[in-house]
Amino acid sequence: RHRPDNSDNHSHSNSHTDYSSMTSDEMSSESLHEIDYETEITAHLVVNSLILLGFNTDEYISIYSGIAFDITPVTTKTFDKPNEKMLSIILHYLLCILDRDEFLLSIEKCWPFLDAKEKQLFKKALHISLIRLIERGVVPNALYKGSLLTQASGREVWQLLHLLTDRAVDHMLRELREAQFPEAISADSALMSSSHHNIDSASS
Repeated sequence: RHRPDNSDNHSHSNSHTDYSSMTSDEMSSESLHEIDYETEITAHLVVNSLILLGFNTDEYISIYSGIAFDITPVTTKTFDKPNEKMLSIILHYLLCILDRDEFLLSIEKCWPFLDAKEKQLFKKALHISLIRLIERGVVPNALYKGSLLTQASGREVWQLLHLLTDRAVDHMLRELREAQFPEAISADSALMSSSHHNIDSASS
């Protein structure tokens, strides 16, 4: 009888990373590669969401350029290095959607910021607005730290922007539904209210 040919099995097993034979430095390098890949995917999602939200249009870029900012479209490389200016602009755009009334009121005297003092006031307004979103449950506490506004680069920035752009898209879609189907939205709200009332009555 012929011996079974296990070459396919060997080639299959060799196609996977053999972590058992790797040194600690090699494993660290492999982990960093996976993180970089995840960050790249997250960055692509953010860029696509910003396009959907209308941020990366020529019209909006020209508006920002007209108020003392010389900016270009956001790409997946935008935060490879610290980029406070672009992070400030993107957060301004998103917070005008997610925290509009309070945020706009807080930046009346510092947007667009034209000197170091106004820049600090604006960063403080960004921080306070993001803390409000944390308190409202919109942003997880672990996803934002104050130093991120100065760091303005890397994986943590893309993770925060990914969440904020997702929330902004949800907000935009909800407003569109309310505008197109106001009666259906009212009926859904009434139904939800009735359901909560029935549950409360049953539990008591």
